[in-house]
Amino acid sequence: MVKAVAKLQKEETKFKEYQLGVENFQKVGLGLRAEMLEKQREAQRAAINAMQECNFPVRDLSECGHGTTFYEASIHRFAAEKGLAENKFLKIYWLNFSTLGYDGWKNTVTAVKEYAGLIAASPANTCLVLACPTVGGYGNACDEDEIANTAAKMMELLKMPEHRLVLREVTVMFDHSSYPPQSYRPGVHKFFMCNH
Repeated sequence: MVKAVAKLQKEETKFKEYQLGVENFQKVGLGLRAEMLEKQREAQRAAINAMQECNFPVRDLSECGHGTTFYEASIHRFAAEKGLAENKFLKIYWLNFSTLGYDGWKNTVTAVKEYAGLIAASPANTCLVLACPTVGGYGNACDEDEIANTAAKMMELLKMPEHRLVLREVTVMFDHSSYPPQSYRPGVHKFFMCNH
């Protein structure tokens, strides 16, 4: 009887060791799997970031002049990665003053001077598109006359002889059902397209 109990205890100990070994093996396997999945996620993140940086680079720049350096470097990188000739690119410089509210006019003069020179450097495949502010000046944000005056000031600036720009006025009409009936804003948005 003592021999049988000792034998059972020995088998029980071995079985518990086996179970512990299986448990440790599974934990190691789960750990390795988690590590492998994390490496795959990191590789995926790196690939997505590299693709975004090449195709859609975004920077928050403190000065207008810094934009030139940034987008020229971006174009060089894109061309190199895609194996394209840079002189084949069409460049559209997009200035969206509508997002700045009544501060939209503030840096327009600086921006137009900067981009007029860039358009002159490559007139065959370059244009500038400006979205007019959709609000008037401070205190008169929703006054339609003030909004029209801001657009007129922008047009005068673009027509100045020193900029040498050919100007086209573009009007985008909004679907009547897309804006609330209590809104006093106009159902149109004015843009200017310029080239040499």
